[in-house]
Amino acid sequence: FLAFEPGGLTTVGARTGIGKTWFVLKCALHTYIKEHTVLLGSMEMSKEDLAHRLACLYLKIEPMRATEGDITDEEMQSYEDLIKKFRTNTTRKLFLAGQDIMGSIDIFEAMVSTLKPKIAIADAFYLIEEEEGGDEWRTIQHMTKRYKNIAKKYNTHVILTAQMDATAASAKKSTMDKVRHAKRITQDSDNFIVLSQTSQQQKGKMIDMLVLKARKGKANMACHFNWNFETMDLSELQAFVLEQDDPSEFGLGKKK
Repeated sequence: FLAFEPGGLTTVGARTGIGKTWFVLKCALHTYIKEHTVLLGSMEMSKEDLAHRLACLYLKIEPMRATEGDITDEEMQSYEDLIKKFRTNTTRKLFLAGQDIMGSIDIFEAMVSTLKPKIAIADAFYLIEEEEGGDEWRTIQHMTKRYKNIAKKYNTHVILTAQMDATAASAKKSTMDKVRHAKRITQDSDNFIVLSQTSQQQKGKMIDMLVLKARKGKANMACHFNWNFETMDLSELQAFVLEQDDPSEFGLGKKK
């Protein structure tokens, strides 16, 4: 019920620690496996960190186990081979840009122009320092407009991650106003996704993906996900419809 169409902009919002970056890594890996070109840039992580996470996600190895070397020799060989492949971009399909590269939207646009990816991801885009705009709100306004224009100009789909407001932990409806600068961001976004996790879901190693806006697709839809980092199972479980009057967090409601 959600499409990443060429020329479009998708924003993924979540509270700190839920897994925005893991979600876009999943999107990147899914697109890469289908043999499409992907640009994955982050303002919070290095290229090495991105390669580490992608390799763990691909091989379904717990990240801490890989870091500590607590894996089999066969797993270690596969892990190291993938790390090298992802870091050096030898796949020619998956290109990583860490925080040392993603210093400006101009650099992001130059990479999109050269690589012509099917999807281009800017994780933690709000940390990029842009001179134009003045105050923070105007800067965000300027940035989201630029990302939208890049998507249209190069016929790619741009995915951004945005920070949820701290009060989202007690939210009662599936509204967009819990995301910082939501009015500006949602105006430019074709798709707006929120990742939600209750305390009960955290114990059960699950999250919900809520589609609050879909220019071409079905809004007010959602999907349960496994969110288990011990087994690296981040798979989809079941789609359902959001109920605006439901008393639970973000109005999670009837299953479809």
